[in-house]
Amino acid sequence: MEFQSTPPEKRSAWFFPALFTGLLYFAAAWSSNFLVIPPAVASPIWPAAGLAFLCVFRFGNKVLPGLFFAQFIFNFRGISAVTGIHLNSILAPIFPSVGTVLQAYACVWVFRKIIIYRQEDIIKVLLVVPFIGCLVSSS
Repeated sequence: MEFQSTPPEKRSAWFFPALFTGLLYFAAAWSSNFLVIPPAVASPIWPAAGLAFLCVFRFGNKVLPGLFFAQFIFNFRGISAVTGIHLNSILAPIFPSVGTVLQAYACVWVFRKIIIYRQEDIIKVLLVVPFIGCLVSSS
């Protein structure tokens, strides 16, 4: 049996949007470090979550691996700078990365399920979608 690689046109159909999303998410996450109020280590707002929602809504589920790896690298960079590189510094960033992917996916799923007929429905979207995303990401 001969090995067949994925044709370039199919590879670019998911790779470049995922790469773009990952780079955009990492840049937004890194810039969010400037919003940290000392002595805390967490930012009170996280613009990268909004960008993740936007990219998943625009490009679809094919960008979720890019989000996962961008969040993983961002967290790994921070954890390994404090504790050094060992097994825990590799395993610990996996959980927030999964939370990021689930948050973006859940927000887009709920957003697509809510049908907007009236102006009041827009308020429902603005209240429900971010709330669901925050619940999923923190779980």
